[in-house]
Amino acid sequence: MEKVIFAKYVNDRGEKYRLRTEIVKHEDGSRSVRKLPCGKYGMDRLRYIEKTCRVLTEEFSGSFLKINKVELSYDRLNIDYVEGNSLAYEVEKCEEQNDVKAYVNLVTGFADELRRIAREDFTVTDSFTEVFGEVPAGISDKSFKVSDIDLIFSNVIVKDGKYTIIDYEWTYHFSVPLGYIMYRIYKYSKKPKEVFLADEEYKRILGIDDTLIPVYERMEESFQASTVKGHAPLWRLYDTIGKGLYNPQEEMLKSAEELELRRIQIKKGYGTEREEENDYIFPMPDINGDITIDIKVDSEIKFLQIAPASRRCSVYLKEFTGFNGERYQVDWDSNGVSADKELITFDTTSPQLWTYDFREGITSLRVVLNIDYLGNTNTAKYAELQNIAKMSENKDTEISSLKEMMDSLSLVLSETKDKLASLEEERDGLAEQAKNLSEICEGRQNEINLLKACVSDKDKMLEDKDKKLEEKMQWIYQRDDVIRAKMNEISLHKKEKKRTDKISEENARTINELGEKIDGMSIELDSLKGEIESLCQKLGETEQKYQELAKEHGRVVNSTCWKITKPLRKIKRH
Repeated sequence: MEKVIFAKYVNDRGEKYRLRTEIVKHEDGSRSVRKLPCGKYGMDRLRYIEKTCRVLTEEFSGSFLKINKVELSYDRLNIDYVEGNSLAYEVEKCEEQNDVKAYVNLVTGFADELRRIAREDFTVTDSFTEVFGEVPAGISDKSFKVSDIDLIFSNVIVKDGKYTIIDYEWTYHFSVPLGYIMYRIYKYSKKPKEVFLADEEYKRILGIDDTLIPVYERMEESFQASTVKGHAPLWRLYDTIGKGLYNPQEEMLKSAEELELRRIQIKKGYGTEREEENDYIFPMPDINGDITIDIKVDSEIKFLQIAPASRRCSVYLKEFTGFNGERYQVDWDSNGVSADKELITFDTTSPQLWTYDFREGITSLRVVLNIDYLGNTNTAKYAELQNIAKMSENKDTEISSLKEMMDSLSLVLSETKDKLASLEEERDGLAEQAKNLSEICEGRQNEINLLKACVSDKDKMLEDKDKKLEEKMQWIYQRDDVIRAKMNEISLHKKEKKRTDKISEENARTINELGEKIDGMSIELDSLKGEIESLCQKLGETEQKYQELAKEHGRVVNSTCWKITKPLRKIKRH
């Protein structure tokens, strides 16, 4: 037997979005989730979610972010029950443990993966404008093929490193800027405390541009309005429901006549054969009491009139803008009294605001106003406001005079600034010239220093050459002395040569004489050679005899007899 352990009825939306969600516990202890329709359009919504599951599963393939599976039956949508903790729980646990690094890693990993998957360029379509309203032209951002705008931390279950997206009901099959999806994470997921992680750092991790937050806020208002179209949810009626106190003015709201008097009329004029258009709306203020009116127009419009009521009232005009690709402030006028062009008091039963300011390409106007319906007791206040307005007009005159004076001073200041700028440019030019001259002078000084160094080297070389030249001259002088000595020596040699020539002649004669003597001596030498040969022969014979005697002497000396008689010989010598 199954048991419903949780049920949630979503009946504060438009009829086609109303569903019931149940968590069921089965006999075996397992759990499952199912969504059921609440109304005749509910099954269409369930079929849309089932189709979205298939498309998202394909887009997130290859990612660690998985899409929870669903199965459509004839009267319900069955959804897998995923065990684990939500990403919201995991980041809050990091904050409780004061683990900034783990917190940043979780959020950064999730945000980076979304940025990796969103590869399409964002483009504005009619379907987008219908849900999210108009956005400024030129917004550059990435987008998913199909855009789940509800990727808040509580819709992601984490277990064993796997991330499962369990709720993707608010997915649109057209382009939505990724920055807006990140903004919704920032807005609807619990923010870390400032002492734990600075808000600016948290927005930086999510990639949120502060300048686009007002755009995202208007998109969110349009989205919320689209979910309750044709229905007034309780949370919007809070400010109109009594809180236990009896208030006569609130009782007046019960009157149909009073409601009629508070009806807002919008009249569009075209200045041609085209008929004027009149729209009537009943004011539905938000929690701050503001009434936002978006008015569709086209290029033929010439005149727009807004009657905030059909009775005396005070209007705080917070915004009156047009949109032609960019939002601009509209010039307007009224039949009321205003001291600041924001708070307008109408002491008439026909209060009116009007404008002729329609720029090229205009497609819509937006009016945000807060209406205070005046009673008879407000007459004194109105008179006071009129006096204030007159004083304001006088002040406006003074201000206008002061503005003219300021314009004149501004002109003088502008001329002075121009002159100052010119002088500054001239000064900068002179400074640049001075800098260039300084660089030139520095370069010239370097050249001079180089030349001085060259001259010094040349001087040193000349000194060395002078020394060498002096040494050469001394060497030349010494050579001259040597040459003179050599000349003297040559002269002496010449004299000696003459003397020696004479001696040579005498020697030649002597040599001839000696030659003759040598010839005679050669004959004598030959004779002596014969005698020598004879003597040599005799000497050989003598040597032979000597060797024989030496041998004999050796035998005697080495004999035993000789050795025995040695002492006797010594005695005989003594």
